[in-house]
Amino acid sequence: MNDKIKPHHLQRSAIVYVRQSGDKQVRDNQESPRRQRALKNHAKQLVWSDENILVLEEEKARTATSTAKRTAYRRTTELVAQNQVGIILAVEVSRWARDNVAFQLLLRDCVYGDVLLADEYTIYDPDNPYDHASLGIQAVLAEYELRLIRQRTMECYWMKAGRGEIFHAVGTGYVVTPGEGLQKNIPT
Repeated sequence: MNDKIKPHHLQRSAIVYVRQSGDKQVRDNQESPRRQRALKNHAKQLVWSDENILVLEEEKARTATSTAKRTAYRRTTELVAQNQVGIILAVEVSRWARDNVAFQLLLRDCVYGDVLLADEYTIYDPDNPYDHASLGIQAVLAEYELRLIRQRTMECYWMKAGRGEIFHAVGTGYVVTPGEGLQKNIPT
């Protein structure tokens, strides 16, 4: 057993937090939720009992850029505030939040409630200055990564638009011809 895990942690719940970001990820990446749910076994290896492991799964396609409409995240924070959580597990920090402010609030509550955080490889004690700094850096990097992804996506969108390759609504009598743009639909 890890020396960060104390008997009082084991008396409380281990929360396995599961989230997928978007519709495409839900549709095309079934390995991600399997990997996240497998953290239940990790909690068992850390000696949490089955009855004390709670898997909280967001409704499908919930981005971490906001806490709005994320019922599992809200439930997690409520249980932390009620001092019912010993550890929260996620595959990586970005599963909790890509909004650094929301993550820092969760981190603060975990410090006050003496709640551990864990990913697949590491157990963090948010009250430990080194662990706290590591979690904070990871959260900032997750938010930064998201901003880069958005920026690249928008740049690609505008490049495609500049080439005349974006068609949101094609009028009656026209068809989109790949590489040529809009063409009149001439019946043959």
